[in-house]
Amino acid sequence: MNQIVLHLGSNVGDRKAMLHQAISLIQDRIGKVNLLSSVYETEAWGKKDQSDFLNQAVLAETGLNPGQAMESCKAIEKHLGSVKSEKWGPRAIDIDILFYNQSVYQMKI
Repeated sequence: MNQIVLHLGSNVGDRKAMLHQAISLIQDRIGKVNLLSSVYETEAWGKKDQSDFLNQAVLAETGLNPGQAMESCKAIEKHLGSVKSEKWGPRAIDIDILFYNQSVYQMKI
């Protein structure tokens, strides 16, 4: 199994519920969630004229390769209604891969 660390962020709607829904879908579609960070509220970065974000990190085990994991993250975002209409803009949910085992990958999606 591979270890993956994901970053979740939400600043639209019921932010806490969105994090919970994303975690449930990560468990179903990516792999077993082993650890959750605390939830942190932060100011928006890059584009300041929007609501603050709730952020959380997730440590999971996955059998997916990095590309499959990224596709699953994007599918979860879409499923939960996240639309990226502008760089650094508001998000119902944003899921980023922070770490995948000890490897570094560069992907364009």
